[in-house]
Amino acid sequence: MILTSYVFGLIAFVIYATLVPVLLRLPLKIGPIVTNVLSAVTVHIVATITSIFLVNGMPYWQGAALYWFGFMAYMYFFGAFYKSVSLMILRDLSSRPDHSASLAEIYESCVKSDFVRRVHILVESGQVERQHDGFIITPAGRKTANRIRAVQRLFGIEFSGLYLVPQDRQRGSS
Repeated sequence: MILTSYVFGLIAFVIYATLVPVLLRLPLKIGPIVTNVLSAVTVHIVATITSIFLVNGMPYWQGAALYWFGFMAYMYFFGAFYKSVSLMILRDLSSRPDHSASLAEIYESCVKSDFVRRVHILVESGQVERQHDGFIITPAGRKTANRIRAVQRLFGIEFSGLYLVPQDRQRGSS
């Protein structure tokens, strides 16, 4: 029976992993992350209900654990490819005829628009305010920043990124 639960979890994950790329190509009015999460929950519920009708007394947790592990791994890789600035730069460079660009060209084509959009979100959400030629953090922004620092301390996060490990970070600053 436990093996059957694992099989249902695996089949459900394969359905999810096949469904999401199709849904992401449709002109939906929700973002990719929400599409992933809603799809995952929907597939899980349908698979659970189906398993109840097909296999009497099948254990739930083994298949659910396998399914949600697959979902988390999928989301980790999806997130890395969805918003990676490094991958965006590599893709931009590889699409240029001479496969090269100055730092200013990379900034203009890959970084600037994303950062401007992020600053706009921070202004709209009340985390920062415009001040002269720059921005200043608001009390709400300080509160958010303190919460982020607390969570980072809780998990021992000293930096973020996929490529550097703490030893590399120290060597790079010397």
